[in-house]
Order: sequence, then structure tokens, then C-alpha cells
Amino acid sequence: MMKRFAILIVVLAATGCGSAQEPYEDDPKSTKAGLMNAIENRVELPAGSKPLDRYARTYKFASENRISAAYFIPDTRFINDACQSAKSGGSKNGQIVMLCPPPDGMKAGERRWFDRETYLPAQSDGGCSYIEIEYSITFDTVITIRCNGNA
Repeated sequence: MMKRFAILIVVLAATGCGSAQEPYEDDPKSTKAGLMNAIENRVELPAGSKPLDRYARTYKFASENRISAAYFIPDTRFINDACQSAKSGGSKNGQIVMLCPPPDGMKAGERRWFDRETYLPAQSDGGCSYIEIEYSITFDTVITIRCNGNA
């Protein structure tokens, strides 16, 4: 009996049965890096924005077919209290990338993919130093892109 079980395991492994394959295996957008590239190739930054490489760029799945992104110009004047406050909110607090110095925080030109449970960094003002983006995977298009208002 044990010999049959061992043979079955070898056959299953050889055929790939049960292997976790990424969806859209032949599509370059099947990987997170590919999705980030697709968005960055499609996005037209709003008037008043800086060049793309001046922004730190964060991404996450908003749903199965939609990606939310936040682009921001990192502030190099880090305030330890703000960073510690963000960290006290837990590792799922996306503000850490805006308020802390690298490696926890981000620098211009860097991009990161967040898991679904992590909040994207958010800002309520700042004009085009902070940009929000929604992207449809299904339609391969940027649905919305907007700069924040000014306080």
C-alpha cells in the first residue's frame, strides 16, 4: 500500500496536479511588478505633477479586478514623533512609508506592493505631491487619477 502511495505522489508531482499557478500565466501583467509597470505605462499624471520618478509609489489590490495606488513625494524632514506614532498603529498602517525614513519609509522612485490588509498612505492635502489612482485590470485602464486639494 505504501509503495502505491509513493508512486501516486511521484505521478502527481510530475503532472503538476495541485500546483498553484498564477492567473494569466502568459500575460506579463500577471505579476505584481507587471501590474505596476502596466499602470505606470498608462498613467498620465495630472497638470501640476512632478515627473513620475520623483514619487514614491504604492499599490494594492482593491478588489479582484481593481488596483488602488498612491503616489507621493517623500518628505526628507522626518520627525521621529510622527514616525513612532505611525508605527504604533501597527504594521498595516501605510502612513509608515510616508512618515518614517527608509528602510521603513520610502524614497523617490521607489515602489512597493502592499497586501490587501495594509492601508495605503493617505494625505488630506498637498496638491499634486500626493496622487490617488484607481486602475481596472479588466479594462487595462486608469479609472481615476487625482491630486489632493490644498489645505
